[in-house]
Amino acid sequence: MSIYNLLIMNSKLNVVNQGFLLKKIRKELDLSGNDFAEPLGFTGAYQYNLEKAAKIPKKIVKKVVEIFQINGNYLETGEGEMFQKKEGEGEPQIIIEGDLKEDYKQILLEAKKQTKLLEQQNELFKQFLEHQNRDKYEKSH
Repeated sequence: MSIYNLLIMNSKLNVVNQGFLLKKIRKELDLSGNDFAEPLGFTGAYQYNLEKAAKIPKKIVKKVVEIFQINGNYLETGEGEMFQKKEGEGEPQIIIEGDLKEDYKQILLEAKKQTKLLEQQNELFKQFLEHQNRDKYEKSH
């Protein structure tokens, strides 16, 4: 048995350490305890306690599975893929702006503005370089 399996399984009771798996899921999603807990409806402190527990209440397991698209079997047994397989998995996922929270909509809007500014700056720089090259060519001939 690997070290990973030893961490997941309590060898005496043969019980999956769901708290360890929950923490692993949170880290895979690159979320803080508070950011992970918020959509689930509880505090970061409660999240911390859940990660220390061997067993997690079924209603919380269900919420984690639904909200973060986790493979329920993974959280129950520690086996299988962490995330649910989606139709067309492997294909690029399209983000629908209407599905994003308001905060993320603002970030997306700002990113679009910044992208447009960068495109404008690149175009101006390109024109500047063309002008410089034209001046050098005219001076050399």
